[in-house]
Formats: sequence, structure tokens, C-alpha cells
Amino acid sequence: MLTERTAPELLYWESKFAALMSYGQSAWLLAELFPVDEQLNAATIRNHTQQLAERLEAELGDEQFMFVEGCPRDWAALPRPNMPLTVGIDGGVCSCDQHAGPTAASLF
Repeated sequence: MLTERTAPELLYWESKFAALMSYGQSAWLLAELFPVDEQLNAATIRNHTQQLAERLEAELGDEQFMFVEGCPRDWAALPRPNMPLTVGIDGGVCSCDQHAGPTAASLF
């Protein structure tokens, strides 16, 4: 039933820990937390994380260069947003007046 040789749950935790700490520390922590039959090492976790990243990138499809359609001369006729917008470092756009919740900076 499973096409992979590694359980999906283990792959999940490998990728989760690899995102938070080094591959070597991830291997040590997984060996401490879970009864894994095989010896986990940093190279195995790196390879699994790379395979996961390639699979997720393939699911995204082609990158879309622009989201505005039509001729550039018609763009001036598009409605302008009426509230002040802020563009973050990650490229996300949000309103300065509307916050969905606490920001990472306000938690520390």
C-alpha cells in the first residue's frame, strides 16, 4: 500500500524537525523520541527533506509572473484599494488597520 520505504508519519516529523534545527540534531531527537529500527543519520534526513521539497514544488505547478491580466495601458482604470496597505518581507499584503491576530514580534 505504501510506495515509500519510510512511514509517512516519520517523514512528517523528519521534515518538521529539519525545519527547526540541524539535520544531525533532528536525527538524534528522532532516535530518542521514536522506536526506529534503522539508524537515522543526518544524510538520510537531508535526502528525505529534499525529496519532500521537490514533490511539493512539483505540486505547485508553474510560477505565475503576473496576476493582473490585460493590456498595461488599461491597468490605470483598475480600482485602487481604499485602505492603506503594507507589503511585508515575505511578499504578503495586508491592511494596516486589520490584524488577524498577534504578530510574531508582539509575542516576544
